[in-house]
Amino acid sequence: MSLHQLNAIRNVLLGVANAVAMVIFAFVAPVHWEAAGALALGSLVGGMVGARLARRVPARPLRVGI
Repeated sequence: MSLHQLNAIRNVLLGVANAVAMVIFAFVAPVHWEAAGALALGSLVGGMVGARLARRVPARPLRVGI
């Protein structure tokens, strides 16, 4: 597997872990939904932009960045 594929898998696994944490927090803790929505939107946009950039970066600089 290439470093780019491994990075994509890592990002998907982190997204799943964060989704599970979100569901747990939504049921067990008080949530400020406006702030949570802003964070979710920023994470989605940042993830999409980051994925596009990561595909264009050669393996060596990507390895240093990760």
